[in-house]
Amino acid sequence: MRLAFDTQSVPEVAEAVGGVLAGNTEGLAAYLAARQRAGDLRRDVTPELLAETFFAFTSSLVISRILLGAPPPPGTNWPGSW
Repeated sequence: MRLAFDTQSVPEVAEAVGGVLAGNTEGLAAYLAARQRAGDLRRDVTPELLAETFFAFTSSLVISRILLGAPPPPGTNWPGSW
């Protein structure tokens, strides 16, 4: 979370984090596009939007679990403190 805030004021952090995030999104979008071509996923939503949505949901989950102290999902071994 701190890195996300620092990207607004520290150019070196913005460059490092931005490259990683863009690479993650592009990589997942490429995978999802392949799944669409294979007929495994709907085709009326772009793979880029699907990738962005995936990361929005997972980031929100991680933030709520780690930063807000939400309980771990049932049956998992998530550490209580990171």
